[in-house]
Amino acid sequence: MSGRTPFTNDEDSLLVKYIATYNPSNKGRSGNTLYQTLCKDADNKWKWSRTHPWQSWRDRYCKNQREFDIKIKKYQIKHDILAADENMVEKSSEERPVGLTKRKRENDTEEKCAKAKHDLASINVQVTLSRA
Repeated sequence: MSGRTPFTNDEDSLLVKYIATYNPSNKGRSGNTLYQTLCKDADNKWKWSRTHPWQSWRDRYCKNQREFDIKIKKYQIKHDILAADENMVEKSSEERPVGLTKRKRENDTEEKCAKAKHDLASINVQVTLSRA
């Protein structure tokens, strides 16, 4: 007797980790490439993915997208993974995970604050000169 192999909770957790790491933004998560790369497993990193064809992994995500996206976001927060660009989708297994660390986010925030202070000081000087 042959049939479909049901997904396990462990497989769901591994899929969350994979997507959170290799496709940190929401864009592209329901496409084919992400799941084809998973099942191609060129570097033997995801042996667990062999239990289902790529189409099944994709369907699993798409049919439970809301629940997966919540779990993925929680995983990303816990591991300091932030999508650097909403258009990023991994194209091959050779690419490294894309994201910003907490330190990088803090540095970006400091730079933005410094620029805002500079801009505000410039405006204050212009207002003072225009009143004189």
